[in-house]
Amino acid sequence: MADSSIIPIQQRGKQKMIEVEANIRDLKPKDRNRAIEAKIYRAWMARDPPDTTEKGCHYIGCYINSGETDTIGDPNKDQMLMRRIEIQNLNRNSIELTLWDDLAETFKKDKIDKLEKPVIIIVSSCRVSRYYNKLQLSSTPATYYYINPRITQLEQYQAEYRQLFNLNPPLNIVRQPYQDIEKERMRNRFPLAVLLTQTPKTYEGVRFTCEGKITAIQTSKDWYYPSCTTCILKVQENDGIFDCRVHGPLEYPYYRYNFKGSLTDGTTTVTMTFFTPKANKIVGTDCGSLLAELNYPGPRDIPERLHTITGKTHIFLFCFNTSSKQALPEFVFDKILDGPPNTKQIEDKPSGSAPQQDLSESIVADIPDEEMLSAARRCSPTATKSIKIEMSPTTETEEEGLHAQKIIKSESGFAAVEQHNTGTITEQAHSSDMQTESNQGKQPISTITG
Repeated sequence: MADSSIIPIQQRGKQKMIEVEANIRDLKPKDRNRAIEAKIYRAWMARDPPDTTEKGCHYIGCYINSGETDTIGDPNKDQMLMRRIEIQNLNRNSIELTLWDDLAETFKKDKIDKLEKPVIIIVSSCRVSRYYNKLQLSSTPATYYYINPRITQLEQYQAEYRQLFNLNPPLNIVRQPYQDIEKERMRNRFPLAVLLTQTPKTYEGVRFTCEGKITAIQTSKDWYYPSCTTCILKVQENDGIFDCRVHGPLEYPYYRYNFKGSLTDGTTTVTMTFFTPKANKIVGTDCGSLLAELNYPGPRDIPERLHTITGKTHIFLFCFNTSSKQALPEFVFDKILDGPPNTKQIEDKPSGSAPQQDLSESIVADIPDEEMLSAARRCSPTATKSIKIEMSPTTETEEEGLHAQKIIKSESGFAAVEQHNTGTITEQAHSSDMQTESNQGKQPISTITG
């Protein structure tokens, strides 16, 4: 092939662009404005892409808490009951389990909450999905849950969780906001010194409150950055031309706040990051307007306007910065709760796991290098064949329900339950004080041969 050559192309406004003829083998991921002469010799499209959702998975972990039942769907058509349950593994990573219909309605929340901690739960035949790169479990018509099952590993698992929780017990949190503003101001109120001992990933999407004040604005880092007008990525400037790695050259950037402050509540001092657009209200103006007012100072020239937010006591709403790579946990500012009540509050009830609308509020890294937002996909149960395993009446689930299953501990802290159908399983169950099987689909009784 011929050597690469540089060919000027027509200028647009103040932008100076060049087009480079290149070979495919010479291209690099960050290259822009490369022209390639190529021939397409084959193209195809998948008309029926396979469903990549994993079904029939089994998980074991520690029951943390659960929410009340909720109803979703059109009231004039089909409605479904759901209940969210939080399960935690030995790495203190939480996973959300959503129970549907009969399982959601018959879940003995009050009784399970009174059991001696830790409570081990096994969930079988679940659907696994990802939401913002976070695993979620959803029940299917074949799903069972087992509370403190009589398996040989039960005492071992309880001992491991007991040791973990004695060292650092999990916080009793409420994931959904309150309608009452006074309750909301006290929701998840823990001393900052206690929050520093927690694992941020465990509380992803959880909002905390504290009464404190910003003591200083950190001056060793930039307080703003130029971003793409379409995404949140930082753009690069070359000879007055701004370029986004995803969307290409820009006529002008969009300026975003990204400054850090020191927050104290009297127990300790933590680092809190303020991002656009949440920071607009506490500063009093958006970043672009402030820069224009100050004639575009350098990113290390901290304006007096930012220093004015220090020394004032507020009730802060904030969350863990799960993107931070610092040794100590850091936090991200959400809003101030001093003002009048916000009418856009959600119903007054706690939940066992984070609602998906909370997770949609992306936490950005110090200066975002990658666009972390991905398409969200809710997971709803589908009508599949219901399988019931024979249970005997008891307040706890029985070992017999797991006689054909093998417990395998995974590297992530969960133990997978590998099921081996070695005989014939009859779809028949006696009445039990703790209902575990799903009756979705109301399937007739039948026999499945393994």
